Amino acid sequence: MHESRSTPPLIDRYSLASLLIYFALSLFFFGRSLAGHLSTLHLGTGPDPSVMIWMLVWWSHAIAHRLNVFMTHAIWAPSGFNLAWATCIPLAAWIALPITRIFGPVVSYNLLCLLAPALASWTAFILCRYLTDSYWPALIGGYIFGFSSYMLGQMYGNLPHLLVFPVPLAVYLVARKFAADIRTATFVMLLALVLAAQFLLTIEIVATMTMFGAMALALAISFTSGDVRSRVWRLIGPILASYAVAIALLSPYLYYLFAFGFPHGPMWSLATFSGDLLNFVVPTDLNVLGRIGAFESISNNFAGNIYEAAGYLGLPLILIAIIFARYHWREPLGKLLIDSLVIICVLSLGPLLHVAGKPSIGLPGKLLARLPILENALPARFMLYAFLDLAILTSIWLATSSAKTISKYVTAILAVLLLMPNLSASSWSAPVDTPSFFLDGLYKNYLAPDEIVVILPYGLRGNSLLWQAQTDIYFRMAGGYTGVMPPDFESWPIVDAMYAGVYLPDPENQLKAFLANHEVSAVIVSDNEKNAWRPLLSTLGITPVDVGGVALYKIPPLNLAAYKGQTPLDLERQADSTRFDALVVAANKYLQRTGSLDGLTPHVADSLGLIPSGWLVGPPLPPYYWSQGSELRRDKGLWLGPWRDGQASIGLEGSYDAIKPLIDKYRGVASEIYFPYPDQFSETSDKDGSALLVIVFDRAQLSRAAAQIEASPSRPRDAT
Repeated sequence: MHESRSTPPLIDRYSLASLLIYFALSLFFFGRSLAGHLSTLHLGTGPDPSVMIWMLVWWSHAIAHRLNVFMTHAIWAPSGFNLAWATCIPLAAWIALPITRIFGPVVSYNLLCLLAPALASWTAFILCRYLTDSYWPALIGGYIFGFSSYMLGQMYGNLPHLLVFPVPLAVYLVARKFAADIRTATFVMLLALVLAAQFLLTIEIVATMTMFGAMALALAISFTSGDVRSRVWRLIGPILASYAVAIALLSPYLYYLFAFGFPHGPMWSLATFSGDLLNFVVPTDLNVLGRIGAFESISNNFAGNIYEAAGYLGLPLILIAIIFARYHWREPLGKLLIDSLVIICVLSLGPLLHVAGKPSIGLPGKLLARLPILENALPARFMLYAFLDLAILTSIWLATSSAKTISKYVTAILAVLLLMPNLSASSWSAPVDTPSFFLDGLYKNYLAPDEIVVILPYGLRGNSLLWQAQTDIYFRMAGGYTGVMPPDFESWPIVDAMYAGVYLPDPENQLKAFLANHEVSAVIVSDNEKNAWRPLLSTLGITPVDVGGVALYKIPPLNLAAYKGQTPLDLERQADSTRFDALVVAANKYLQRTGSLDGLTPHVADSLGLIPSGWLVGPPLPPYYWSQGSELRRDKGLWLGPWRDGQASIGLEGSYDAIKPLIDKYRGVASEIYFPYPDQFSETSDKDGSALLVIVFDRAQLSRAAAQIEASPSRPRDAT
């Protein structure tokens, strides 16, 4: 640790020069396509950029209109949504507020994205320069962190996880406190501000940096002794005091986070968004070498999506870590860096080891899935801390190694080059697709302020949040995309159909009931999808107005009066009963045709006409949103396929209250019942939220059940 040398100034001409270098690199790598198009292109792809652009507008809008900044009724209307449950980036929104108001939210979003890697590199540079008192090693260390594979993945639209510049600052402050060159009171206040800043950017990073910080302290205590161990112990009190001050500063936010209830259980599959063992040496399309055919054929098999494949280190960087370990592992700091690096990399692999996308043995990451808050932390993102570790040890190695200067810097430059981003500037950005109906103010001629609308494509399937943001949140939406979906929306079957593309019987009445009970007076469909949605929307009995790149369906209140008061539970029970009956009949007919259930999936049943037509509303989901293939038994909310000993397994996703009638109906006539699958059904199972029901039939049971369903006048008539 830095003890004997004078502390380098936080900001001087060398520090500012490094920031300019990093920002220039960010502009070159990611910003070239934005030249002259700062408001018509945005960095990132998919639905996430629109969420962050909306958040930038929301804070400005809420402050200007004196609204509760946490409880919004602009989305998920009329009930609204607690934004404390979402990643609402208040600090970024406050900083960017003048730009947002003057130049628009797309411009401020783009500038934040371009600044993020430069700021992360800069704060890592500050840390590395403090530890080494050397400029060039620190400059390379800063690059390794700020332009790491982790950062490249988040550049595709995850702004909150790009804004990680407080993380190196927290380590910097702890290092200075360990070296006793900062007063305790100053340390406590500065670290509290850093923690609060990171919390106001994204809570997940605060949780994971706390976990890995505690791990580093425990490791340091375990293998040090004497005065060094005593100094590590003495860090704990001031650090806890900093957390206490940060909690006090954040108390209004924390009140809204916990006082009104909050989501429990993981929102994403941790196994899906875990690192792949081969990703440490095999780049993805994010990296300059990732488009080489041999690498593409491997990386295409990685689980999850390319944006979370953050493990690529490259052989030169791995070599630097090995050389550093050889010479420094017995030193306290060296051992801490190497042991931490190994632990972080193992935990980044998640609960199951994946090799080229194939899961195998269990890993220690299973334990994290059981911890509050951390159960929603994606393991692949832990590589943020691995790259910070590597930035530190690389800069120390460059500054202290007795190896020839040219050999050290050649290795380091190779490491930098192999981490270089994909140089196709256009691959980092996407066009703003807002129809002129929203951009040119045409909406004011057709909609009243705060009127509740539904926009299609719905939720994460489109950019409705961006479109609403560009009207300065003029109207409200009975929908949105916030990661967490409010329970009162999650329970409506039509929301699953519009949001996630699930199979839904009787979508016409399901839609009308949803619109009536959410006070929706208009449905707006982009021209790109109006033909796909026309069959469903035509049942509203309204002639749409084609204007400004959208089709507008204005709904007179009396048209939906008969549907007011229908409950989502009744509608879900109807849908689940109809879907399950259709699956039983489909499985039996498939068995009669082929003599075996091998190869049966929901996709196959649909392609053979065994699932009634009209159950899929709107256009099919693109691969970006739906990763399950036709070979899987679970698809679009249904489960269908063979089971052990030639039996059939049939199931669907739903809430316990909705599918309990199915459980009661088949409890005595089926071989096995599982809810929530894969845990065997019991009356004490967790009944909150949606889960998967699977019922197993032998061939005789399946035949009898199908015969009873087909004899019923309520069975789906368009199944073949």
